[in-house]
Amino acid sequence: MSVCLLLASAAQANEGDYQQLCASCHGQNGGGNAAITAPSIAGLQQDYLTLQLSNFKQGIRGSHPEDASGMMMAGIGKSLSDSQISSLAQYLAAQPFVAAKPPKQTGGFMGMGLYRNCGSCHGAHAQGEPSLHAPRLAGQHTGYLLAQLKKFKSGARGKHPEDKYGKQMNLVSQGLDFENQLASILAFIAHRKVTPVTKTLTSNKH
Repeated sequence: MSVCLLLASAAQANEGDYQQLCASCHGQNGGGNAAITAPSIAGLQQDYLTLQLSNFKQGIRGSHPEDASGMMMAGIGKSLSDSQISSLAQYLAAQPFVAAKPPKQTGGFMGMGLYRNCGSCHGAHAQGEPSLHAPRLAGQHTGYLLAQLKKFKSGARGKHPEDKYGKQMNLVSQGLDFENQLASILAFIAHRKVTPVTKTLTSNKH
């Protein structure tokens, strides 16, 4: 069997796992589902996807009783082998990113100014920074981002001692003004142009 046929066969197997395990919530094209706050995951960084799936598998994420969707993902994660996690992350990273429809509000100058604190990790255009394990936020569902920030602030996510990057977000969320400023930040993020990102840390240049 040629190398091309082997690669095609592997891609089909990865797609099969995705359609069977993930598509019911994240959509057939990986674009997510705003109604159930399921994020768009197609086209995200491979290393980030691998890390999060591994965290779900190991109980590092999704173990808090107030994180219902995280607990669902933890159940799926525990059913995955390490090779399935690797192949799913590889498959999803290779798919075109499906951007969510942004709200009418743009965030304006206020959103742009407030986002600068986020940009140090997630990039000036919310494109993500693989070297920091910071995912792309541009084009993500606003409702999902809001839900995750609430979880970080309450401790439903990011408090596990082995969740290094989650702990960072837990600390950041404590300083956010959810009532007066967060809507502008999220609106600014939603209107950033989705740009290609480096898929793996090993190929990232800084």
